[in-house]
Amino acid sequence: MSKQIFQYAIVFNPTDEQVEKNPALESKMLKEPTFILAESHSAVTMMAIRSVPTEYDSMLDQVSIVVKPF
Repeated sequence: MSKQIFQYAIVFNPTDEQVEKNPALESKMLKEPTFILAESHSAVTMMAIRSVPTEYDSMLDQVSIVVKPF
Protein backbone atom coordinates (compact mmCIF):
# COMPACT_ATOMS: atom_id res chain seq x y z
CA MET A 1 0.00 0.00 0.00
CA SER A 2 1.33 3.44 -0.86
CA LYS A 3 1.77 6.06 1.81
CA GLN A 4 -0.15 9.33 2.01
CA ILE A 5 0.63 12.66 3.62
CA PHE A 6 -1.16 13.34 6.89
CA GLN A 7 -0.97 16.13 9.43
CA TYR A 8 -1.59 15.59 13.13
CA ALA A 9 -1.56 17.59 16.35
CA ILE A 10 -1.98 16.65 19.99
CA VAL A 11 -4.07 18.85 22.31
CA PHE A 12 -4.65 18.73 26.08
CA ASN A 13 -8.07 19.95 27.31
CA PRO A 14 -8.44 20.48 31.08
CA THR A 15 -11.70 19.49 32.76
CA ASP A 16 -14.11 22.11 34.14
CA GLU A 17 -13.11 20.97 37.63
CA GLN A 18 -9.43 21.60 36.91
CA VAL A 19 -10.20 25.06 35.52
CA GLU A 20 -12.30 25.93 38.60
CA LYS A 21 -9.33 25.05 40.82
CA ASN A 22 -6.85 26.85 38.57
CA PRO A 23 -8.47 29.52 36.33
CA ALA A 24 -5.17 30.07 34.50
CA LEU A 25 -5.27 26.49 33.17
CA GLU A 26 -6.15 26.39 29.47
CA SER A 27 -6.14 23.97 26.59
CA LYS A 28 -2.68 23.63 25.12
CA MET A 29 -0.86 22.02 22.25
CA LEU A 30 1.25 19.09 23.37
CA LYS A 31 2.59 18.68 19.84
CA GLU A 32 2.38 21.30 17.13
CA PRO A 33 0.85 20.25 13.79
CA THR A 34 3.24 17.77 12.21
CA PHE A 35 3.35 16.25 8.73
CA ILE A 36 3.92 12.51 8.37
CA LEU A 37 3.83 9.85 5.67
CA ALA A 38 1.66 6.87 6.63
CA GLU A 39 -0.51 4.15 5.13
CA SER A 40 -3.69 5.05 7.01
CA HIS A 41 -5.42 7.37 9.46
CA SER A 42 -5.16 4.70 12.16
CA ALA A 43 -1.40 4.31 11.57
CA VAL A 44 -0.96 8.05 12.14
CA THR A 45 -3.02 7.87 15.32
CA MET A 46 -0.89 5.00 16.64
CA MET A 47 2.31 6.95 15.92
CA ALA A 48 0.88 10.08 17.53
CA ILE A 49 -0.09 8.21 20.70
CA ARG A 50 3.58 7.35 21.21
CA SER A 51 4.50 11.04 21.21
CA VAL A 52 2.13 12.07 24.03
CA PRO A 53 4.37 13.30 26.89
CA THR A 54 4.51 10.83 29.80
CA GLU A 55 3.27 13.40 32.31
CA TYR A 56 -0.15 13.14 30.61
CA ASP A 57 -0.38 9.33 30.92
CA SER A 58 -2.90 9.59 33.76
CA MET A 59 -5.01 12.13 31.81
CA LEU A 60 -5.28 10.46 28.39
CA ASP A 61 -9.06 11.00 28.39
CA GLN A 62 -8.28 14.74 28.18
CA VAL A 63 -5.84 14.39 25.29
CA SER A 64 -7.11 14.76 21.71
CA ILE A 65 -5.23 13.60 18.65
CA VAL A 66 -6.39 15.42 15.54
CA VAL A 67 -5.51 13.85 12.18
CA LYS A 68 -6.05 15.41 8.75
CA PRO A 69 -5.26 13.75 5.39
CA PHE A 70 -3.90 15.69 2.43
